[in-house]
Amino acid sequence: MAPVSHYCTFLKRCWIGQAIFRPGKCRGLGVFERSAIQIVVTCFLLGTFAPASVAGETPLSACQGRREGKVTDTSITRQYDQGVGFNPSQYVIQSYSSSPWPASSTDLEKRREKFETDKLKEFVRTRGAAMLDAPAVVELVERNGLSATGRSQDTALPAVVRVYEERAYIDCRSGDYTYSVDFLLPKNPLQLLSYPLRAALEEALDQNLRQTFSGSVLSDAVTFRINDIVEQIRRTLAANQRVISDSNKPDAALRLLHPRFRELFPVDAGTKQETQRAYTFGVGEYRLSPGMTYIIEQIVRRLLRRPESEQGRFDLVVRGYADASPVREIPYEGACDIGSRSNVLTELTAAPRNERSGTSLIMSNWQLSIARACEGARLAKGLIPPGEPVRVFYSGGGVIAGSPKDAYRGIELQLERGL
Repeated sequence: MAPVSHYCTFLKRCWIGQAIFRPGKCRGLGVFERSAIQIVVTCFLLGTFAPASVAGETPLSACQGRREGKVTDTSITRQYDQGVGFNPSQYVIQSYSSSPWPASSTDLEKRREKFETDKLKEFVRTRGAAMLDAPAVVELVERNGLSATGRSQDTALPAVVRVYEERAYIDCRSGDYTYSVDFLLPKNPLQLLSYPLRAALEEALDQNLRQTFSGSVLSDAVTFRINDIVEQIRRTLAANQRVISDSNKPDAALRLLHPRFRELFPVDAGTKQETQRAYTFGVGEYRLSPGMTYIIEQIVRRLLRRPESEQGRFDLVVRGYADASPVREIPYEGACDIGSRSNVLTELTAAPRNERSGTSLIMSNWQLSIARACEGARLAKGLIPPGEPVRVFYSGGGVIAGSPKDAYRGIELQLERGL
């Protein structure tokens, strides 16, 4: 208590202001004592008059003077610039909102970062699995992280998935803090490719389709074997040194695309080795690969640009073929009736919607061939605007006689005038 009594006695003799600014007026006060008083008074002034951010502000202070309603956390809420020519319709955008957190919490930044990372991985696994190499993207996120602007230490990652918008609100009545984040990724895998790779791929496909669609009159019947087109594209790209060079760049987003799309390219960007033979369907599979989807889209879009598609009726027939190996109970979650009789053409009259409930089983190669054809028909139907006189049919083609046991089969697209 002696030091306290000493300073109380001193304060009776000397104003604090004199002790700080005019120490010569305060006799009996040593250097150490004057310094101690200066430190104490400085801390008091900073704690009283400093800005809230210096004094340890929490978002709850934004509700000062309010007891109801929500207040925006302006330090977090923003929409990020996506660059010139950005078109939201070309992207998949998904929003995620957190559960309420205490606005008075001092670890909100850590909570936001964890929430953003967890939801980003969920977004990639659920919405990007059909187009991206989801495990590879998730691994990059876990290893390098992703900042709020979508910039990462890995330069390929922001081209694949990034943040579109962040929002944060404080409920002044409950004291709750809610954080929301919107992620986006391109709908078309071509958007992820560098210009040289995209141009080379488009040119390789055009070489396969140019003869059919460049004439003055479209033939009455044309057949496109999708698996053959895949092989022809690979051979064309394999002879392009610029493609090989760009594929091997460390920042190439190609390495983050779905493996079944990457197989259109002859060299794997990660191993720098030639990839195995491209496939359309693996044994027992009925879902379209991203590469097949790209080829079918291009065929349908070229057809719709032809005057014949408006002047006269064209029919598009999708035929599926199955593996020669036996089928043993493959789960089927598609929307078509796979119990049709052999070689029966079934017209797809509605827009592609999955209206089936539950999962059925593919029990034969014949059913597998119908399921494959249906997937191609549903894709094509979704690309044709309402009112266009183009009908879409699908049919199973069964198993090709004499094909090896481990051979895969694909699908064929046939354009026929007036079935």
